[in-house]
Amino acid sequence: MLIFLALQQGLLSIARPLTITVIVSEVTCAQQDEYIKTQIFSASIFMAGLATFMVTTFGVRYQHFFEKIRVVNEELHTIIYLKNSQM
Repeated sequence: MLIFLALQQGLLSIARPLTITVIVSEVTCAQQDEYIKTQIFSASIFMAGLATFMVTTFGVRYQHFFEKIRVVNEELHTIIYLKNSQM
């Protein structure tokens, strides 16, 4: 039973970075570019692991990383806006 629950937790931890990869690749029109999707997925997994390490080690969330994520989110919104304004 314990192995089943560990496998379930491992699969659940991959779902969010995979979802982020699909959404970002669709927004940036990179659905067919496997290299870009691989880079996005790798960065998402790395940031999730780093955040987990920092939360478990220091017990608090480090706001600097969340600020970087907010900046990337704003850049994506800018790209979407520019893409829509060109149409």
